This record gives sequence, structure tokens and C-alpha cells, in this order.
Amino acid sequence: MDITVSGIYNISSGNKKFNVIDTHNFVFATDYGVSETNDDNSDKLNELLANNDCVVLPMGTYKFNKPIEIFRSVATVILIGTIQSTADWAIKIKGVAQNVSARIVKGTNNGIQILDGNVASGGSVFSFDLIDASKIGLELNCSHENSGIQACNFYLNRISYGTIGIHFICSSNGNWINQN
Repeated sequence: MDITVSGIYNISSGNKKFNVIDTHNFVFATDYGVSETNDDNSDKLNELLANNDCVVLPMGTYKFNKPIEIFRSVATVILIGTIQSTADWAIKIKGVAQNVSARIVKGTNNGIQILDGNVASGGSVFSFDLIDASKIGLELNCSHENSGIQACNFYLNRISYGTIGIHFICSSNGNWINQN
């Protein structure tokens, strides 16, 4: 179900409101088979994320066995529901000009990994209320030569981690993580 909206809307989030500046076609993941009763919602949610500009995961608790992959540039992803992941990374993000918010991300391994996107990932806004991971909470990872992660805004409320809270990796010449 696509709904065209504009303005300020309360999207099943309690008292929080999301200000939608432009008109978007919101796709609610639960309308496309993502469910609290599924043992794994990875493939269904990743297909929606690959093919839609604005995806909302409503309140609830959802299980994932593979990483949630937000690889689309100029995307808005609102994960209001709790993510319970057994994947190596609960969420992997790569792209530019993204607006990604997640309420609760629980990873039995690692939380959220932001990748450089072969050239650069930047100009994005990331809002995470709680990242709860057994190993690394949040990682910014530049692994391609002459690429980086820059000019992003991060709003972090709480990171609970087993090994590392925030991890920065620049693995080859010409990488950068700056102006965030």
C-alpha cells in the first residue's frame, strides 16, 4: 500500500512525530509480509529497501537472520519496531543523502555498520535510540581506496556493547572519515 503524505505525522510511535518535508510514498513493511511471527524477515525487508525510497517498519519486535541492507541513496528508512538480529551485522548502510532512524537494534553479534560506498557515503542523517550489540555497537568502515564517510549527522541516544562502542576503520590509502 503506497500512501502519499506531506506534513507532520505520528506514525505509530507514541509521542514522537516525524516531520516529512517533501512528499514521499511511504511503504509499510508489514503490508508486504514482514511480521512479528516470522522467524526471519531479512529477505522481505531487504527487497522493500532495495526498491522503495521510503520504508517504515511499525511498532513490534521483528527477527532477522541476515543483515538489513540499506544500500539505496536518497532514501528514508524509519525502523520504529525493535530489530532482533542474529546476523554478523544487524544493519549495514551504504549510500548518500539517506535519512535512517531506528528505535531499538539488538544484535547478538554487531549492531550497525556504515560503509563507504565505493566512492563516499555522506550527507546522511542517522538517528539511533538504542544499539545493543554483543560485540561492536556502531562501525564506520572505509575499505575502498580513495573513499570515505563524511558530512553525516549522527544522533545517538545509547549504545550498549560488549567489546567496542564506536569503531572507525580506514583500511587503505586515501580513505577518510571526517566532518561527521
